[in-house]
Amino acid sequence: MKTTDNQVKTLRMVFMKTKNFNKAALKGEMSEKTARKYLYKENRLPGEIKVDQPPRQYLTRQSPFVDIEDEIKEVLKTTDGAIIALELFRYFQEKYPGKYSDNLLRSFQRFVKNWKVTEGPGQEIYFPQQYYCGEFAQSDFVHLGKFNIRINGSLYDGLLYHYALLFSKWEYVELCVSESFESLSSGFQNAVFASGGVPQKHQTDSLTAAVNKDCNREEFTERYKSLLRYYKIKGQHTNPRCPNEDGTIEQLHRHFASHLKHALKMRGNSDFSSEKELETFIKNICKRRNSFRKDKLSLDRKKLHALPLKKLDAVKKIKVFVSKYSTINVAKKTYSVPSKLIGETILVRLFAKKIELWFGQKLIDTFDRVHGKTNHKINYRHVVKWLVRKPGAFRNYRYKSDMFPTTYYRMAFDWLEEKQAANATKTYLKILELAAFDSETKVNNILNSMLDSNAEIIYEKVKERLDENKISNVIKIKIDNPSNSKYDTLLQKV
Repeated sequence: MKTTDNQVKTLRMVFMKTKNFNKAALKGEMSEKTARKYLYKENRLPGEIKVDQPPRQYLTRQSPFVDIEDEIKEVLKTTDGAIIALELFRYFQEKYPGKYSDNLLRSFQRFVKNWKVTEGPGQEIYFPQQYYCGEFAQSDFVHLGKFNIRINGSLYDGLLYHYALLFSKWEYVELCVSESFESLSSGFQNAVFASGGVPQKHQTDSLTAAVNKDCNREEFTERYKSLLRYYKIKGQHTNPRCPNEDGTIEQLHRHFASHLKHALKMRGNSDFSSEKELETFIKNICKRRNSFRKDKLSLDRKKLHALPLKKLDAVKKIKVFVSKYSTINVAKKTYSVPSKLIGETILVRLFAKKIELWFGQKLIDTFDRVHGKTNHKINYRHVVKWLVRKPGAFRNYRYKSDMFPTTYYRMAFDWLEEKQAANATKTYLKILELAAFDSETKVNNILNSMLDSNAEIIYEKVKERLDENKISNVIKIKIDNPSNSKYDTLLQKV
């Protein structure tokens, strides 16, 4: 065991007091030989003694891989050292069965590591960047599916647009449905207006919404170039599969994701009643993070360029044909439209979060865009009238799942399937027609009440309860007949 400085100090102190060599060695917890060395030969403490002996350059035992060293090195050279030591070890175990047991894995890993450091290729070097006030901003998108967030019980798999000024690390976030140009344009414009100015440069990764493919001679898409020109800002993008080039925004992604994860835990659940409530929750997190960056943001704002008078419309116009199924295909998603438009070509105005349908100069309809893995959105009000006429089409209807506005409608249909199998579809479709042209909420409440009380679900009873609700909701106004004497009094005053 190595002798410490404290042991030698104890040895010398006890020996000075007692002049007893054996007792001093005992108190110092060392052998007589070591005690004699530090009392009569060596005046320095152990920590003061410099060992000039060079590190050992030889192995204490022969390497168990001496027979295949050249073979291992050849494989490592061929793969530039990128292969994992464990996978390489398994390869040689299979090649030489029974020769190399699992307890040699650690020795093999040390051998591979030593080769990489002494003979392997150099590794990629990353260079820290310095940013200046008002110079640089970066944008990217974050997928929210991994946070298990739910809206009205359904998993939310939308995205988060994330913008940051690199000097102050000031952030802006907003929900979006996809990595489309509309989402990029809307997010970027809202971000620069929220920050109070436009930076000199804006960088994204190789988004198809902004950057053309390699085969295209133009670097950016026409729509993105128009956005850059309008805000008088220089565009940049990273190389494909090089997230390190977007290092600052990627790091802020990780920190924001961690903050969001802990905020959801503190909230107690990840369920929200609406997308608006979720966005408010996320924006409050961003606001708290930005509260620590006010001083640097004020420096950023002094160098930011002036904002234009108004924002550009982040909209894409598409002409689409309405199919015989009363549906249209927009951005690889299917939407239903009113049946009177079948066979017509209509104008679709595609925004970041909504879709507008125009026929001529008239706005026909407006609805939210579909996002994530969901690839269709069928409004039962558009098709229920014809399903009532053609009930046989309901059972195998491709978009049947959209014909149940709430859980209680689905439960009602299941009850009808079980109790009234012959007329289940017809009855349910007539009830759904009531919801479409009267009140979805009221019909939902009636079905809920019937299911809770185990009452028989019949169309006539549902309609009867709905009519009763209409009568009960009518406000009765009673007007008393005026007395003739009041008219006499009025005439006398005149």
